[in-house]
Amino acid sequence: MISSRLKTSMFQGIVSQKARVIRQQNSVLLLRPQKNWKTKKGESVAVNGVCLTLKNSAKNQYSFDLGEETKKATTLGSLRPGSWVNIEKPIRFTEPVSGHILLGHVDKVGRIISREQKNNSLIIEIEIPAPLGEFVAAHKGSIGIDGVSLTVNQIYATRDNVRLAVCIIPETMKKTTLSDKTTEDRVNVEIDYLAKVVLTQHNNFEKERTDIMDIPKWQQIRN
Repeated sequence: MISSRLKTSMFQGIVSQKARVIRQQNSVLLLRPQKNWKTKKGESVAVNGVCLTLKNSAKNQYSFDLGEETKKATTLGSLRPGSWVNIEKPIRFTEPVSGHILLGHVDKVGRIISREQKNNSLIIEIEIPAPLGEFVAAHKGSIGIDGVSLTVNQIYATRDNVRLAVCIIPETMKKTTLSDKTTEDRVNVEIDYLAKVVLTQHNNFEKERTDIMDIPKWQQIRN
C-alpha cells in the first residue's frame, strides 16, 4: 500500500487557481495567488506547467528561483509584472486523477495560431514542433498546455510543424489563463507522459528487432 505521506512532483493538469506576477528580477519569480494558498518552502508547484520549487512565502506572496535552462526552454522567462499564470500543487498517489499525469517538464514551446468561439467554448489551434507530432498522433489523446490538461480534438501536419486543436470549456476558461490567450502567444507544451513511455519503448523494440535482422543467421545462432 502506498503511504498517503509519500511526496511526489507529479501533477494532473487541474489548475488550483491563477496567480499574478508581481515581478521577475535576478532570476527570481514572485507571484501573488488569487486566494491564500497553503504550501511550504521547498515544495513543488507547477507554474504554467513548469515544475518549480517554492523558495519563500510571506503575506500571500510566493517566490521561485528560475534556472537559465527554465527561462530558455519555457515561457516563464518572458513573464512581465501583471501577467497571470496557472498554478497547481502536486498530487499524491492516493488522490484520484481528474486530468492526466504531468511532470512539469516542458517538452517544447508552442504558438497559438488561431482561436474561435463556438457556442460557450473556445477552440484554440496550436502549432508545435514536428518531432512532437508522433507523441500526439492519437486523436482524443491528452496534452498539457500551460499546465492545463486538455484533449486533442484535431491534429494535422504541415511541412515543418504539427498543428492541433483543443477545446476550452467554460469552467476551464474561468479557472485558467487560456481564455486570455491571443494569436501568436507562446505556450508551454508537455506531451502525455504515458504516450511518451509507450512510444519510446515501441521504437526501441523496433530498433532492436531491426538490428537483429541485420545480423547474419549463423551469428544469431552462435550468440
